[in-house]
This record gives sequence, C-alpha cells and structure tokens, in this order.
Amino acid sequence: GLCTVTHEGEGGTITLRAPDREIAGRLGERTGELVDVRALFARFDGEALTELLVAGVPAQATRTRGGETLVATAPRIEQIGPSSLCLLPPGELPAGPFAGVADPYAGLPEAARLPRLSRTTAATRAGAAEQIATTAPRIELHHLGNSRVLVVAKADATEPARASGTVTGPGRSQPTALALEAARLRLLPDALPPDVVRAHAGGGAGPLAELPFFALRSAWLLAEDVRRIVVDDPEQGHVEGRAHRLVLSQGLAAGMFVGDPDAMVPATVARTHGARTITATGACVRVFQDQEPRLQALRRFPGRRLLWLPTVSLHEPGGDGDFAHLGATCRGDVDVLPGEIRFGGPVQADGLRPDGSVDPLGLRLRAGQLRMDRDATTGRVIAARGDSVDLDWSRMRARAAELELDTRRNRCTVRDPRGARVRLADGRTLTAEHIEVDYVAMAWIAHGLVLEQSPPEPAKEPAR
Repeated sequence: GLCTVTHEGEGGTITLRAPDREIAGRLGERTGELVDVRALFARFDGEALTELLVAGVPAQATRTRGGETLVATAPRIEQIGPSSLCLLPPGELPAGPFAGVADPYAGLPEAARLPRLSRTTAATRAGAAEQIATTAPRIELHHLGNSRVLVVAKADATEPARASGTVTGPGRSQPTALALEAARLRLLPDALPPDVVRAHAGGGAGPLAELPFFALRSAWLLAEDVRRIVVDDPEQGHVEGRAHRLVLSQGLAAGMFVGDPDAMVPATVARTHGARTITATGACVRVFQDQEPRLQALRRFPGRRLLWLPTVSLHEPGGDGDFAHLGATCRGDVDVLPGEIRFGGPVQADGLRPDGSVDPLGLRLRAGQLRMDRDATTGRVIAARGDSVDLDWSRMRARAAELELDTRRNRCTVRDPRGARVRLADGRTLTAEHIEVDYVAMAWIAHGLVLEQSPPEPAKEPAR
C-alpha cells in the first residue's frame, strides 16, 4: 500500500492506503486498537489527534479500560470533536487524502454495512454486568473522562436505531434481556459523574458513602420515538411497550414511558406475568420495582396541562368466567400491583372478549372509586370494591353507595343508607340498606327489604 507522513510545525498528518485490510495500529487511548482498515487519514497537533477518518471492510476499533470493553465496527469511523468519534455506513471519502482509492468498501458484507457498537462490562459490587450491542445508521461516542462514554445512536428514513443485550444487576443470578428500536438512543454511563457523587457524599468514598446515589451512578438509557421495546426480567416478567420518549434506569430497574402530547398518542406497556397479560396506556406509564413489581398508568403529560385518561386491560389466555378479560378507563391515575389494582378516580370497567373487543354480555361497572383485588400468584381478579357504583351484568343489576364483588364465593354485597337496589335476572327487584346476593344460586339476604316482581328480562343476544 502507501504511507504518507507530513510535518506541520509540532503536528502533521498521516495517510495510509492498502489493497485490502492490512492496516492495523493504535491511535491513542480513546481510539483503541484499529484493525481491518483499508484507508486512514489522521491529523495531529502535537500529541493531540485533531482529525481522523478511517475506512474498512468494516474497520474495527477495540478499547478496554476500567473493566469495560467497547468494540466499534463500521465501514467509516470519523472524529467529530476533540473527544468524540462517529461510526458511519459506507460513504464518499475526501478526494485529497484518498485520491486514487477506487473503492475502499469493496468486498464489504451486506450485513456489515450498518455501524455496530458492542459494550461489555464485568460485574462489580455496585455495578451490573452488561452485554449490549447497538446498531444504527449513525453512532456517536463521546468520551466523558476516565472510562466513561456517552453513546448516541440515530436512525434514518429506513433503518431504526437498535439496542439489544443482557444486564445482570448486583445480587442477581439471572439477567434481564432487552431489545429496543427507536429513532434515537442515548446510553449514559451515569446520571452523575463520580466527582459530583463524591462532592454530594461530603468527600466520602466507598459503597456506604455512595449508596444514596446508587441509581444516579448506574447506567441510564434515553430513547425517542420508540417503535418497540421488549424486556424479559426475572421479576417484572415479559414487558413490551411503545412510547414517544422512554427513560430506563439500570440502578432502579425502572422505566418511564411517555406519550406524545402534540399528536395525543399515549404510551403503551403490556406486561405478561404467568398466564395473564396486563396492558396499560396513559400519558405516562411507569414500570418499576418497589417492594414488589408495579405498573402505573398516569393521566398527565410531563410539563403539560393536557390529559389522557389511563386505560388498563387484563387478559388471561384460555381463561373463562366474567373476570378473565376486563378493560377499564379511569379519570385518575391507575396503580397495578401483584395483589390489587387501584383506580384513583371515577372508573368505567367492562368485560371484554379474548380479542379485546367489548363483550355485549359481559360485566359493566361504573364507580366513583374502585379497587380490584387480585390473586398475587395467578393475577386473576378475585374481588372488587367500589363507591357510588352502577353495575349492569347478565347475572344482575345493582346501584348502591358501596358494592363488593367476591368471585371466590360468587357473592355480591351492596350497601346504601338511602336504599341499595338489585335487580335479578328472574325479574325480582330488591331494595334495602344492605343486600347480599349469591349471583350463581340466585339466593339473597337483606334487611328491611322491599321486594318487587316483574317479568324476567329477555336474554341479551351477542352483537353481530
């Protein structure tokens, strides 16, 4: 090949060309080891690298430091700042330093045209073990000092930015697997650099002094226009989502999905745990680990007055009964826990078909306040308690100040000092302050009862 060296004061330039991929070397700590290079141009000012352009089939740069290994693979690698590199697909090279280079990408495999960055970190007492690969039409690496690197991946009109891999947090034996597609990804090594953490810790060092800042010292992922994210976690289960913006915290094992307030498109998250799937939509949807896994659907967009009424749907594939498939819309926030669902405002709940459409024969429940109790193991709804309730069901109708449904005992209890009303399928209407109904056996207990008899209502026909 060819090697040209020029001197310009305290600096100079280096130009290298080779017939195939014979060029290999090292250009400082930030760049690491370069291999599989066909053409290279570098400009130095003293010992500082001020300009770099590399073409290969594809070129590969490897840097290992502080327990972290970065492997950058791309047809083109360019320096875009004093401490920044950019990975790019094949493109035209400057005629000056690369005059005479016919096709620097000849023989490049189709699968290697997109830039790729692989990041591997070993587990520490305070940090997770990671194996994350990022591919995108443009990947930027910004060195923040020491071994800290900010990664920015950007999509184009045809290819999204993708990230996939596994993370094994401290004290965990099983990893969390992640796959993500978005218009832009930003992978932050931390939210607060080590010097700032030590300053807030009063100059102290070590795990105990830095424990309050554990989440801020861990990695964060920010994404925009998220087409799809899939997370498989041993505690959270299988999670899929879409959002206008997404924030993931490794240290907190938490995610915030934010909808688009301008287009009025909510964020959507579906979590499958065991045999049951819960899907939540809202202006924001939070997934996090408190004392137990939690899912929150929030109605307010951050920093905006616009609202989106949260929805929650529950599906149990192959399940039967009136509570196997349910959907609810709430005027307040919704909090989903393994043992219960809390609705923070007036709510409308409907029975659904397995395909998600409203079941015309299913349960209809309107309440000012509502809480559903769930079996923490199976996720099945076992009870519902609400205030200012209006129930319309194929088994019965009810209107009361308070209502409780116990699916384990087939029992519905209503209370109202002004008189709760229950209409059974056989045409009897009960009015009393307190009524208990076995809605399978059609047996009831009431105190101070007023009983009315009318012809039974005709059976409802399924909608065509």
